[in-house]
Amino acid sequence: MGPDRLIGRVGYRFCSNGLREHLHPTSVAIMATGTDAGLLDESEPLQSFMKHLVLRRYGMVFTQKLSRGTNVPVVLVDGYAGRGRYDDGTPASAELLIQAAIAAEPGTTLVELVEPNEEFCDRLEALIDEYEWSSGRTGWGRVSRGKVEDHLPAILARASNKHLFLFLDPGVAGLSFNQIVKLHRRAAGNWPRTEVLLNFNGGLGRRVAANALGSDRDSVLDSVCGGGWWRDSVKQGRAASPDDWEMALQYLVNGYTAKLEQAMQGSMVTAVPVRKRYTNQPVFYLIHTTRSGVGLWEMSDAIARATREWREEHDLREASGQMALFSPLDEVASIDEAKERVRQNLLGLTRQLGTFQLADEAARVLAGALGIVKGSEVGAIARALDDEHQIRLQRDKKPEKYVVQPV
Repeated sequence: MGPDRLIGRVGYRFCSNGLREHLHPTSVAIMATGTDAGLLDESEPLQSFMKHLVLRRYGMVFTQKLSRGTNVPVVLVDGYAGRGRYDDGTPASAELLIQAAIAAEPGTTLVELVEPNEEFCDRLEALIDEYEWSSGRTGWGRVSRGKVEDHLPAILARASNKHLFLFLDPGVAGLSFNQIVKLHRRAAGNWPRTEVLLNFNGGLGRRVAANALGSDRDSVLDSVCGGGWWRDSVKQGRAASPDDWEMALQYLVNGYTAKLEQAMQGSMVTAVPVRKRYTNQPVFYLIHTTRSGVGLWEMSDAIARATREWREEHDLREASGQMALFSPLDEVASIDEAKERVRQNLLGLTRQLGTFQLADEAARVLAGALGIVKGSEVGAIARALDDEHQIRLQRDKKPEKYVVQPV
């Protein structure tokens, strides 16, 4: 596969700026309602359970760290907000972002919810009213009726000089490649922070791609991927594995993330496949973009923690006959193997770089272990190497702030 490779059933690839791992999402019709709008189930499906675990943890961390530590306000956007809460009372994406905002200091965080369905917009507004009443705080939430593409300019204007986190879960083909790239160009460098967590649906690499390859007409993938390059990637994947479309989807995802990194200089793109069961092809990929080493570190930690919590939920549901969503951790890459990878990464980076902070080199510290080893476990590995006198460590309350030095 050239510079790209697969490890187990999770896609990892070598990028120009070091080792990194991957995940994606999107969908197929031209409906602007997201997967939280009821497209999947009246209660939370297992694949959404995992997705929301990641969003809950990372949304809270992003908000808390930046609203408290930088004195710069934070804007949280759900571009396909759906109904906000499942019928059984389980929070969906919109409510998770609301909870992150309410947990922050008053006046530091705003929530922007976008949804075209009028009934769902009424439910979203009622949800904001509920939290305004319970918190005694007003003016932090807004519901915009319509498509996110139409409201994005106004949202970006309101988010000027503020940190911005966008969750884009369309359940269909969402924002174009150029629109995603433009989001990251709203500010010079990494300040204020702009990050995106988006859903790239597996159907784009199967049904849509299959139909488009047999036609000379333009495809929605041309817009999503920023050109027609995806055709060659899908064909290469099909040639490598003619019996199914999983490899074609992986080639498409790897190409998409590489194109994003190329277009968004200095960005790190992570992609994680989400499956209904181990033997199935991914339902979607979650893709995260950031220019911050801390952002990559925290997203890896969120995925690792969510995966373990998901395993517990999976075991409960499997006992009642529900299907597996991910392959078992020992099938993907054992935690012990991933920890050993981190250990070797730390030793190798010390020899190569000398002194470095863990967060500054998060991509290379976590190479081969991203989304498997928790941040606290990386810190424990570094402390053990320090105790063994293989490295010198300047410790901090937060492991990502540890400074590694040669002995």
